[in-house]
Amino acid sequence: RASDETDDSPHTRELERELRHTQESLQSTVEELETSNEELKSSNEELQSTNEELQSTNEELETSKEEMQSLNEELTTVNAELESKVDALSRANDDMQNLLNSTDIATLFLDDDLHIQRYTEQARNIINLIPTDIGRPIGDLVSGLRYDGVVGDAQGVLRTLERKEMQVEGRDGTWYLMRILPYRTADNVIDGLVITFIDITDTKQAEAATEAEQQGRALLQTIFDTIQVPALVLDADLRVDKA
Repeated sequence: RASDETDDSPHTRELERELRHTQESLQSTVEELETSNEELKSSNEELQSTNEELQSTNEELETSKEEMQSLNEELTTVNAELESKVDALSRANDDMQNLLNSTDIATLFLDDDLHIQRYTEQARNIINLIPTDIGRPIGDLVSGLRYDGVVGDAQGVLRTLERKEMQVEGRDGTWYLMRILPYRTADNVIDGLVITFIDITDTKQAEAATEAEQQGRALLQTIFDTIQVPALVLDADLRVDKA
């Protein structure tokens, strides 16, 4: 009987409550651990999947890096080729400019709107040109010619595509053979005009001297034909030139 009372004592009941509480807490903890374990398992699977995705992305990035490296090498090669072509073009342009300057022919290159594109050094003796005049209309520039029809002639050549050639005089007395021709590209497209000025002063002076000599001879012949006295004209070797 004493034993039964002991079993039903408050202390025993308290221990039993604590035991049940502990069991319930343990059960709850177990359940929470199981839930956490499942969540960790799920997280681990997600992390594994993410890791695989990252690995795949890394492989793609590696492939992209190799492609970019290959593309960069190609661009470097293309850039070197372009640089070589630019150097060749620059050298060709220098060669052409030197060739034009060496011909001693004043040359102007105009676009379809008669704007200055480039010119040789000799052209500066005919038209007052400075480097900043590139792109300016030729009609806006001061000419050293005693002729103001260059713009009209140039427009006419652009309209008819027929070259024009004439002699013009400079204000300093120099004579030029002016030629205006359509500028044709390699594709046979008209892309402006070329105007050249060739110094023909010596030829004009020779023509003037020849004309004066011919006029003198004609005058002398007229005198010989009209005088009523015998007369002889001898050359330097004392040969009869006129009688």
